[in-house]
Order: sequence, then structure tokens, then C-alpha cells
Amino acid sequence: MGGIRTGVVCAVLTWSAWGVALPMGLSAQEGTVRGRITSEGRSVPDAQVAVLRPDGSTVRRTVSGAEGIYKVTLPAGNYDLVVTAFGYAEARASGVSLVSGGTATRDFDLAIEPFSIRGPSVSAGRRPQKALETAASISVLDVVDVETRHALSALDHVEGVPGIDVATQGIQARQVTTRGFNSIFGQRLTLLTDYRQASAPSLRVNLSQTIVPVDDDIERVEILRGPASALYGPAAADGVVHIITKSPFESQGTSVDLIAGGQSLFQGMFRHATTLSDQLALRVSGQYFRGEEWPVTPLESELVARDPVQERASGELRLDGRFGGTEAILNLGLFHGFRYVEQSTIGASQVEDWRVGHAQLRVANGRFFAQGYVNWNEAGDTYTLQTLSPIVDDSRLYAGQLQHGLELGGMASITYGLDFQRTDTRTGGTISGRNEDDDTIDEVGGYLQAEVPLADRLRLVGALRLDDHSRLPDPVWSPQIGLVATPDEGHSIRLTYNRAFTPPVPTDLTLDILAGSFDPLPFDLRARGVPLDGFAWSESCGGYCMQSPFAPAAPLPLDVTPFWPVVVEIMAAGGVDLSMIPAPGSDDVGTTLRSLNLGTGGFDLHDGAFETIDPLKPTLSNTWEIGYKGIIGDRVGIGADVYYTRRQDFRGELGVVTPNAFMDTADLAAYLAGFMPVEQAAALAAVIGGVNGNPDLTGIPLGTVVPDDPLSGSDVMLTYRNFGEIDLWGTDLSLEVVLNDRLTWTGTYSHISENFFSAEEIGEVLTLNAPRHKGFTSLMYRDRSGGLWGSIRARFVGGFRQIQGVWQGEVDSFYTIDAEVGAPIPGATGLSLSVAGRNLTNYEHQEFVGAPTIGRLLLVKAQYRH
Repeated sequence: MGGIRTGVVCAVLTWSAWGVALPMGLSAQEGTVRGRITSEGRSVPDAQVAVLRPDGSTVRRTVSGAEGIYKVTLPAGNYDLVVTAFGYAEARASGVSLVSGGTATRDFDLAIEPFSIRGPSVSAGRRPQKALETAASISVLDVVDVETRHALSALDHVEGVPGIDVATQGIQARQVTTRGFNSIFGQRLTLLTDYRQASAPSLRVNLSQTIVPVDDDIERVEILRGPASALYGPAAADGVVHIITKSPFESQGTSVDLIAGGQSLFQGMFRHATTLSDQLALRVSGQYFRGEEWPVTPLESELVARDPVQERASGELRLDGRFGGTEAILNLGLFHGFRYVEQSTIGASQVEDWRVGHAQLRVANGRFFAQGYVNWNEAGDTYTLQTLSPIVDDSRLYAGQLQHGLELGGMASITYGLDFQRTDTRTGGTISGRNEDDDTIDEVGGYLQAEVPLADRLRLVGALRLDDHSRLPDPVWSPQIGLVATPDEGHSIRLTYNRAFTPPVPTDLTLDILAGSFDPLPFDLRARGVPLDGFAWSESCGGYCMQSPFAPAAPLPLDVTPFWPVVVEIMAAGGVDLSMIPAPGSDDVGTTLRSLNLGTGGFDLHDGAFETIDPLKPTLSNTWEIGYKGIIGDRVGIGADVYYTRRQDFRGELGVVTPNAFMDTADLAAYLAGFMPVEQAAALAAVIGGVNGNPDLTGIPLGTVVPDDPLSGSDVMLTYRNFGEIDLWGTDLSLEVVLNDRLTWTGTYSHISENFFSAEEIGEVLTLNAPRHKGFTSLMYRDRSGGLWGSIRARFVGGFRQIQGVWQGEVDSFYTIDAEVGAPIPGATGLSLSVAGRNLTNYEHQEFVGAPTIGRLLLVKAQYRH
């Protein structure tokens, strides 16, 4: 099976090379199509002109210059021209006839179009479609949205999009998901840049700092809410954010951006795009960032102080080739994190010289698409702040995709494809630990989607996907079916069902890392993935077995009284002499089990029941949704989604599963009372045996009840488990009103029925780490002729409870108000200046437990465009 999967990648690269090479030898006598693109008498620069054959396939593309003039050289024939420009409605000219050596002229007058949902989207159906007509809940942010925001992270642009949860973890770190289920170490959202997974290879975590494209690279950002496994496969159950960059063919020129502001912040970005020939175009871009983190309260277990400076640099090279109807794109990127702090569920790490890179080749010709890419890591000198242990992560992700589509004579539109990826985990034993030699994972999936017109304005959309995971016993099916009605131009209603799945990520299965210690006691806290056969508990010791660092040779029965000499020694180190008190027996002092509470640092009473921890299953999500998108009178855009989701076998966060053994406090107090006053005996017993749930009187653990596993030792073990079934529903609403040709108001609101599930409901406390209510509003001003723009934004996020490993507590509700204004500098061609204020009211707040406390941030930005 592994050989077959590896062959898929080879096939992708071979077919890609064939697709590039084949058209290069084609030539014909050519002519020229030219014209001017305007709107209300003004030139429209940077408009994209696509030249199509009669069958709809793309022949060539070009872009209009500063005066709105375009020119494209083509073989003789008949063509259709399609003109698109951000902020304008699409325009089309059909039946343009070109003779050898001749010239055809077509001018275009574009109508202003303020609504991005009328524009293109590729994320919903993995092929170009109008966002308004897709069978999914999707939002599209265009180049204007990107240009008019001071973004310190590419994910800043999705803030305020309905259904999107954005948690700011610091001056640059962001965690994003759709419709709840957020995470301090985000692994649930599928984050793409130019069709490539942008998450870390083995950790599968979305690190916002490592997103390479600069803002001026971004053509649009597509946000797909809800499940998308039917087309995108594993890890797409919670939506997709897809950052799509500009082709250098259509975005030639040079840009430089300089940003400075509070927190000693400096950010510099550059971009240059040029054509090397009629067939080749090149783009290079890069950025550097440095700033001081907001104030943060570290964990008590952190052994050294955090470096407050955040510093990184990144760069990307893109080479586009267009050969006849075939387009080939080579993309190389590199991120270097000089220093910053990254949070995970087991604590925080000081990142030093972490590098992330990628190499990608993709080829498209009509409905055919193929790509192969590799993502790689180098963790540099990164170390954990709880143990000072080095982190090694030189992992690789190899991926290949093939996709094709065809039209069945107006009866149906078919899209089908094959995906493969191999995760090659290389952590030097620091993350995978004792699983280092058995942690490679292969995933392969195939999908088929069909759109069938049932009537003039009614379509049936269906998709089916099958995925095989090398660490799961059975393949997983992901179906999708929906009806899309377009009762009138500019209006769309959809009713859909999706079944999506989330497989265990590599660390869920192979994690084996030291997460902390009980220093000065010889116990360690260790996080472990769930092996293929799970964890079981042995009762071969006259009951359950424990292991102790004070007698590590073999499993022991649950009796801690033989360790009285250890207690005497520990108390003596604290200045209490118990050497004259004889050792109690098991008839005198019983054994009590308590589990470490990661949130409080105390030990909670354990009920003595031990359930087998089964091998992890994929989490299944079944979602029913009804949605509406519409434009009323070219002035009002409306979006409304209502959904119901049932999740089965939800994978919980890392939690303690191995209780510690203590001397029973009440028994010990009674025993010691035979040798000292009752009050003194009770106080000593509380110190030795501990008090339930009291972090100041934890007691002295003497053993750990561990699974029947040769790797267990006496470590307190954290691991993952699947839990029951949860049901929830929610709604996402958006309203956009064009007040006039310069002012636009936007408002969004999202609600989810539940964000906390108790242990009584599903067997484990579960939180969505996201609010039940959130809202956003903005007022945007843009003068197209003068270049002046400005905006004011307000965001409200309701409070929620967060439970994620060592990060547990309440996140209070908060609001932020941001404002920005920018304009060209008179007399300085290509130069502009803008200023921005974030959290203008200086409302100090945390957006995640353990995250810095965020205050006001003022920024100034100078831009040069040529």
C-alpha cells in the first residue's frame, strides 16, 4: 500500500512535467486584441482580462496598465473576453474574431460592484464558481479588503467575518476556526495558501506567524464555514481559510511597506513582480517583523523568564509559466522565527531560530489540475519553558493532488480527484520520544462531485469522498448533498447535508514528551499519544497496580505504607523530625487516589474506577444547513445561515488519566494522634496526605496507578480520549449596505447554542473555547478617484470557559474599537501614508487563557507602489 501511495506523488510530478512540456512546441500565426478598460470615465488599472476559447477553457490572461489599456497576442481564431477587477462587476465580450496579423479592438466600461460574493471563488467546489452560487457558506475578501487594513498577521483579515472565531494570542499570534472548537494550538481548521496546506508538517498546527505571503501578494481570502471533508478530506471538518495570491503576470510592479508603532514594533515588506517573457513571469516578496510582546503572566512551572521580543523574517519566490492553455507555477517559501514564544496544550516554548519552508509545483490546463509540494520544519534551538528540554522538529509533509472535471453536455458538471500525503515525523525523540521509529503516517483519498441542473433555477449538488489513513483500521466515507436554488438574479438559497471527519493528527497517536516535573519529588508529567491498541489497566497486583520512583523495579499493589521512610526523609528536609514515629501498616493507614488537576495545580479525589482507553477514532460531524445569500437593489447584501451539527466520538484535549497514590489523610491523622497532640497530628497529616482540591496542600504522592504498558513508569500521564456525542446548532448573519459610492456599512453576528458540555452529559468536560455570541460592525470610506480611505471597526466577543491542557479558566467578554485612515502623499507619485489605532479605548483584555493582556496599539504605515 505504501508503494502505491508513493507512486501517486511520482505520478503527480510526472504528469505535471508532461503538462508543461506538451504545449511548448505549439505555435501559430498570431494577431493582437487590445482595448481600454474604464468605469464612469476613469481608467481602471490592474483589471484582469481572460481570453477564453468557445469551450470555456482559458487561452491567455493579461492585465490593464495604469491608463486602463490592455493588449494580448493570440493565434488567429474566435475568442471570448472576460474582464474582472476588484470592486467592479464582471464584463464579457463574446465572439471576438482575430485573423492572422490583424488587430481586434474591444473596450470595456465596468459597472461598480461593491459585493465580493458576486466575484469568483474556488474553495467551495475546488473549481472556479461565483461565490453567490456555491453550495456552501462562503465569504470572500478581495484585494480592497486587504489593502485597507493594517494587518500584522494575514489572519487579521478574517476578523469580523461571520462564523469566524479569531483569538489574539499576542502581538502577532492568532488562532482561527469557524463556528467554535477553537484551540490554543489550532489543529482543526484547514489553512491553505495557494492550494497548499500551511500548517506545520507533523504537529498539524496553524501558526499564523509562519504564513509567508505579504499583504500585497494577496489577491483574495476565501473562508468556507462548516464541514468540507467531502472535497478537502481530513482536518476540514471545521472549515477552510484559503489565501490566494496574485499572479505576477497580472500584478507587475514594485511595492515597499514600512510599519512602525507601539510595543517597539517595526515591520517591513517588499514585493516585486515582472514578466521575463511572454511565457514567464516572476514574483519575489519578503517581510521582517520585530516587536515586544504585551504583558503576560507565565505559568508557575516555567523555569526561566520569557524573551518578550518577537522577531521573524520570511520570503517567497513564485515563477509562473504560461504555455498555450497550460499554466505552471513554481513556489518556494521560507520562514525564519528568530525568537518568540509559542503556546501548546502542555505549556509554552521559547522559539529560537525555527525555520519553516515549502516547495510547490502546480499545473493547470482547463479543468485539469495537478500539484506536488513538500512542507518542512527545522526547530533550531527551541526549548520548553517548563523543563528546558530542547525541541527537535525536522519533520516533512509530502503531498500530491490530481483533479479533473468535465461537462456532460449540460446534464451535469463533474469534478473528481485524488489526494495523497505522507507525514514524515522527525523529532529526535523530543516530541515522539520512544515512538520516534514508528511515527510515519500515510493518507490517501479520492473524491467525486457532481452538479446536476434539475430545473431552470434549481441544481442538485452531491459529493462523495473516501479516505484511508494508515493508522486507522477502516477507511472513512464523507458524503455531501445539497440543493441550490437561484429564484432570481442575485439571490441564492441552499439546503445541504455534510458528513465530515477529523482523524487523529500525528501527535494524537505518537506523542511522547516530558511536559513537566514534580521537582523536588522524582515524578514527571508526560504527555503521550494513544497507541494502536489503546491503554488497558492491569489488576495483577491483588487489584490495580501502581509504580513508584521510590521502588522502580516492578509494579506494586496499591499500598503506600511501605514508603513511610521516604515520607520521614522528605519531612526532615523541611525541618520536621518524624524519625521516632514507627511506620504504619496498611491496617493503620489506607491509600487514597487523587488525580492532578491541571487547572488548579491541586489533586482531586479519584473515584477508583478505571476504564480502558480505546484506540482513537476519527471524530464524525453530521451537519444540516440552510442558507441564503442575496443582493437587493445593488445596495444591500444579505447572508444568513442556520445549521445543526451532531458530533460523534469527539476527541478531548490532553487530560490526566493516571491518579497518584497518597496516604489517606484522615487515617494518618488518627495514627499520628497516638504520638502527638490531635491538632498537630491533623496539620501534619494534611501536609503528608494532602487535602482534596487544595493546591496549597497537595500532599506527598508516593506512587502512580499506570496502564499495563512497558513505557509507563511512574510518570503522571496525559493523553487523549474519544467522548460520546454532542449536538449543537447555530446561526451566522451578515448585512452589508452601500450608503453611497464612498461609504459602506457592514454588520455581522454569530450565535452558537452551546459552548460548554459537562461530564454528566458526555462523560468528560468539554468546551468549545469560543463564545456563544459575537458581533462585528464597520463603516468603510473609500474615494476611488482621490485615493483617500478610512474605516472604523468594532468587535464584541462574549465570554467563555477554556479548558486546554494546562490552560484552564474563564475568558471574560470583551470589545475592541479600531480605526484606520490613509491617503496618497500629494506630489509624491506612488507614495501614501496611513495611520491606525487598535483597541482605541485601551480596553485591556485576554482573548485566551495564558495569552498576553492586550492594550491599545497605534501604528503608522508608509507605502510605495510603482
